[in-house]
Amino acid sequence: QGKPKVPASSLKVGTELVGTVVRVEDYGVLVDVGANRLGLLHIQTVADLLGKYIDKARGLALAGLERGAQISVAVSSNEKKRLFLDFTTATKNEAHQQKLREEEERAQIKGNEEKEKSADESISIASDEAAAWAAYGARDDDDDGTADAADWEAFAAAGNTYDEDDDIEDALGIGSY
Repeated sequence: QGKPKVPASSLKVGTELVGTVVRVEDYGVLVDVGANRLGLLHIQTVADLLGKYIDKARGLALAGLERGAQISVAVSSNEKKRLFLDFTTATKNEAHQQKLREEEERAQIKGNEEKEKSADESISIASDEAAAWAAYGARDDDDDGTADAADWEAFAAAGNTYDEDDDIEDALGIGSY
C-alpha cells in the first residue's frame, strides 16, 4: 500500500514481474504485480504448466497458488484495461525439467518392476522347459518324430487302411468323391 502503483498501461507484453496472489477464483488467480489493476493468471495456463487438470479454486490452491503466494509472472496481454499474465520462461523451463524428472523416475520404477517380473518368468519357464525336455529324453521308444522306412513298413504290415483325408472330408461334410 505504501509503494506507489505503476499504470497498468505502461506494462508491455513480455515484462516479467513478481506478484502476490490476492484472490483465488474458479477461473484463475488475481495477482497484484504492483500495477493500478490486478492481473489474471488463468486456470488453463496453470493446467498447461502442470500438465494436469486443475479443479477450480481448490485445484489452484493445491497447485500452490493460494492467497498470499509470491509468484513470478510475465505479461501476456494488456488490452482494454485487462491485464493477462502467464508464467515466466524460467518457471516454464523449471516445470518442464521437473516433469521430465518425474517421467524418468516412473520409467525407471516401471523398468525395475518389469525386470523382476521377467526374471521370475524366465526362471519359471526355464525350469518348465528343462522338465519337458527331460521327460522327452526319458522316453523309451525309438520314435524320433520322423517317419522312417521301418515305421512305414510296420504301418503297412498292420493292414491299416486309415486315411486322415477321409476324416477331414467327413468332418467338413463334403464326403469322398
